[in-house]
Amino acid sequence: MVRSAFGLVCMVLMAVVTWGKPEHYPLISQADLPLYPPLARALNLAGTVEIRLVIAKGIVTDAQVKSVAIDGHNCAPLTGEGKEKVGNYLSLPSLANIKNWRFDSEENRTFVLRYVYRIQGAETERSENPDVEVSLPLISVTAKPIKPTVLY
Repeated sequence: MVRSAFGLVCMVLMAVVTWGKPEHYPLISQADLPLYPPLARALNLAGTVEIRLVIAKGIVTDAQVKSVAIDGHNCAPLTGEGKEKVGNYLSLPSLANIKNWRFDSEENRTFVLRYVYRIQGAETERSENPDVEVSLPLISVTAKPIKPTVLY
């Protein structure tokens, strides 16, 4: 009884000590620049992709899509299956991007990253490079909309 109470007290103390401290993320040593997926950009598709990432000795050993939330698009109203298919336009390029990253860390870590894709600003005549900001666990990619071209 005393041992279990002691164990409970230790767990509570550890929770109090670690509560409120920001999570430490490993330092990125190599990463491909995440770009706005071309098809998603053409559809003005915006959204958030959450990826559960596992690293071992600085190498990504596993990456799984946890969730995809579509915030905006230029498509007809989407069904559940449609949302999943359209969500792949953001999630698959995100997975491909993160699998090539390397970290300065010898520890094994598991954490969740969020890729946030946004289309905002004035329309441009042609495609421009997106603004990319990386501050783990957030990866933000913002592109300007491309003015539609009509050919007769």
